[in-house]
Amino acid sequence: AERLRALTGGAGDLEVELRARADRTRVRLHRAGTGPAEYDTGVAQLFVRITARGEGTGYIGHQLFGRTVEELLDEAERTELPGLTSLARVLASRPATALDHDDLLVDGRVLSRLLTLVAPAFLLDSVLEGRSPLKDRVGERVASPGVTLLDDPTSADCPLPTPWDGEGTPTGPTVLVEDGILRGFLSSRRTAAAAGAPATGSAHRGANGEMPTVQPGHLLLSHTDDLGTEVRPGRTVLHVVQANGAHTSNPITGDFSIGANAVLVAPDGTRRNAGNTTLAGNVFELLRSIDGHDGRVRVNRSNNSFIAGPGVWTRSLTVGHQDSA
Repeated sequence: AERLRALTGGAGDLEVELRARADRTRVRLHRAGTGPAEYDTGVAQLFVRITARGEGTGYIGHQLFGRTVEELLDEAERTELPGLTSLARVLASRPATALDHDDLLVDGRVLSRLLTLVAPAFLLDSVLEGRSPLKDRVGERVASPGVTLLDDPTSADCPLPTPWDGEGTPTGPTVLVEDGILRGFLSSRRTAAAAGAPATGSAHRGANGEMPTVQPGHLLLSHTDDLGTEVRPGRTVLHVVQANGAHTSNPITGDFSIGANAVLVAPDGTRRNAGNTTLAGNVFELLRSIDGHDGRVRVNRSNNSFIAGPGVWTRSLTVGHQDSA
């Protein structure tokens, strides 16, 4: 508590809000014909919201996940809070009147949220029920060369590691997309049996022991090409830094339109507030149009699923000024 209070102190134009939480769980499994098994796991979460007041009001929200709260507070103090504070102040300045730019960078905070729209297409349930546009496309290109999509609940980077899933199937890395090529889907025992394939250990049960559903554990998008951060010599970059909620989205087609905040970054690194914007496009097309990444992986949580990815350089999305209500 003392450390949280110390980190929330700031200048008069800033309001820093930190919320920390740590959950610890012991999971036991008993199945007929096998001995009992159990494991201990847990996740720590730190939510950061910084509000700045200048010519207007700007805010930025960010989430960190890890094994302990102290670890997250160290990371926040060392790297995250200074950058978020600077960004909030830019978003509080007078917005630019035009969005003229040469290149588009979609921050990992935004990409990880967009990936939640496409994740259901990689579930075998969706394939069997005819709700995945990726049905019958294993072995085909579904993403740009260099793109890999990997689900691994046992990864060292997974905030909530699990050795086996809600049905007792051992978990491990499952490659969904490799170098842009579709390799497979996530499954439970039931869906795998229906498809005549081995289960991937992706069955999740709720706290009350509900029937298992198929979900990713720690789904990470990566790309082989690191194209650097938002500053590019001779280029003006529009960096979409935050999504403000889905206006419209269709998880089957992948079409979406969301409100977002963005900054315009000059070749010398000077930032200007781009104001409230609308980001629109198709998530499947986005996967096919990723040129590279910025090296900064961000994580989004949905129940016990974690979806992660870096900022990506892309040409496939449409950005416009958002009309005021």
